[in-house]
Amino acid sequence: MFFGVRQHDEKDCGVAAFASICKYWGIRDRLSNFRKSFQVTTSGVSIYDICRVAKKYGFETEPLEGSFEELLEEEICGPFIAHGISENNFCHFIVVRKITRKKVFVFDPACGNEKWTIEKFLRFWTGYIITFEHSGKIKQNNKKALLFNEYLKIIFAHKKAIVISTVLAIIIMVLQYVVAFAYQDIMDSYIYDRKTDMFFITLIGLGIMYVIMSLCKMLRDSVSANMAKKIGVNLQNKFITKIMSAPIKMLDNYRTGEILSRFEEIESISNLIFLIVSYFYIKKVKHIRYTVLDRYKLIYRC
Repeated sequence: MFFGVRQHDEKDCGVAAFASICKYWGIRDRLSNFRKSFQVTTSGVSIYDICRVAKKYGFETEPLEGSFEELLEEEICGPFIAHGISENNFCHFIVVRKITRKKVFVFDPACGNEKWTIEKFLRFWTGYIITFEHSGKIKQNNKKALLFNEYLKIIFAHKKAIVISTVLAIIIMVLQYVVAFAYQDIMDSYIYDRKTDMFFITLIGLGIMYVIMSLCKMLRDSVSANMAKKIGVNLQNKFITKIMSAPIKMLDNYRTGEILSRFEEIESISNLIFLIVSYFYIKKVKHIRYTVLDRYKLIYRC
């Protein structure tokens, strides 16, 4: 299975195809960093652009033109990029993984791994390919993908909200312990042994604890939601600042809709962070609680 890089929009096919070649040779980077290396315009990239950027990553490239028979006879080491015309009559780049007499195994940045018939490939192909060779000087891009660390910085910028949510989660966990033990005491003392002393007081206490737990959960969810909202606002402010300080030449390479769609992505990121934080407080606290309860039951039975 060939694990390539999917394109974000129609003009990213050449960048995604080259990123897939890099991934095959062990060079991993974000598609946005590859876009910066290419300086993608509204018309995409060309064969010359791919060859130019490939040298920066340590590849030796060779653009070739020929027929399908010559392509079968050519001994090409590793996958290569083929240029063609898509069904929508747009220039398109794909990665050719393997060619046989009956099938062409390709990775289309728009669709993923596919098996094409020879007829379909010939309808698509314009006769141009780009081959890549390992020069022995392939180097990783210095710009590492530090998304996880960036998200951690964003989250820990709201330490107060995290501390409050953690304290509330601990209170909820302790109350759940008490409720579980109280239920067990009711089952053992009041139901099986028929002891009615303090029965109603215990029920009232359970009711009060349930109310406190509900209030703590509401407060915890409110704090987490407020934190997610602030994170979204901070991300939007940073994005607007970068857009306002960006050169006009860079903005010309993007459509207005693409820039506006980033605001929706920022909202999705803030919602994802909220879900991650909520998952941590709900799932992990439950795991700790059930682990302690299992230990208690084991000791109690002994």
